[in-house]
Amino acid sequence: MLEPRKKQLFSSLIAEHIRSAAPVGSRVLAENPDIRKSSATVRNDLVELEEKGLITHPHTSAGRIPTAKGWKYYIEELMQEQQPAHKAQEQLARIASDKKLEVQDMLKSVARTLAELSENASIVAFSRNDVYYTGLSNIFSKPEFSELELVRNMSEVIDHLDEVVEKLFQSVKPGTHVLVGQENPFGADCGAVIHKTQAEGRERMFGILGPMRMNYAESRGLVTYTAKLLTN
Repeated sequence: MLEPRKKQLFSSLIAEHIRSAAPVGSRVLAENPDIRKSSATVRNDLVELEEKGLITHPHTSAGRIPTAKGWKYYIEELMQEQQPAHKAQEQLARIASDKKLEVQDMLKSVARTLAELSENASIVAFSRNDVYYTGLSNIFSKPEFSELELVRNMSEVIDHLDEVVEKLFQSVKPGTHVLVGQENPFGADCGAVIHKTQAEGRERMFGILGPMRMNYAESRGLVTYTAKLLTN
C-alpha cells in the first residue's frame, strides 16, 4: 500500500502521536532523524497519506492524527510486537505461578499488574456475565479524556460491560486480537488488545483497554506474554 519512505513517515507519525497525544505537524516529522526530508516533501507525503484515508486533520489543527483505518494498517502491516521488559516478565511470572492464589484471584492480580505496566485499564472475563476491570483512572487521566464526551462514552461502556463482553465472546476466536475503531465494542474512540482462551468447555478473556493512540506494540507484547504464562 505504501512505498518504504512513506511507511517510515507514517510509522514516525504514529510514534510521535502515541508519545504526545497531539496532532503531528510536518515540521516535527521533518526534524526526525529517521525521515531526513524537507518540510515541503513531508507535507506532500502527508497529503497522500490523507488521501489514502490513513490520517486526518482533527478540527482546525495543522497537524495530523491516524484514522481508525490508519491504525489498522499500522497494526497489521508495520507494527512489531514489543517484548515486555525483563522486570515486567518477572512480575507477571511471579503472580501466574503463585500456588497460594485461587484462579480468579490470580487473574485479578494479573489484570491489576497489566493495568499498572501498560498505564491503561485491564479486564478479565471469567465468563460472559462475570467481569472484573481495573485501571480506569489510568484511562481518564489521559489527555484525550479531558473531553467530557469521551468520558461519557467510556462510562456508558462500563455501565454495560457485561453486554460488551458478551459480544466479544460471540465475535472473536481464541487467540490474541487487536481491536480499533468500529470493530471495537468498547467504543470507536478506544483501542483494545484482548486474548480469549477456550479449554475444557470454559471460555475466559483478558486484555488491555486504552485510548485509540494506546501503544499497541507494547500492549500486545504484554498480553501475548501473559497468555503464554497462563497456558503453561
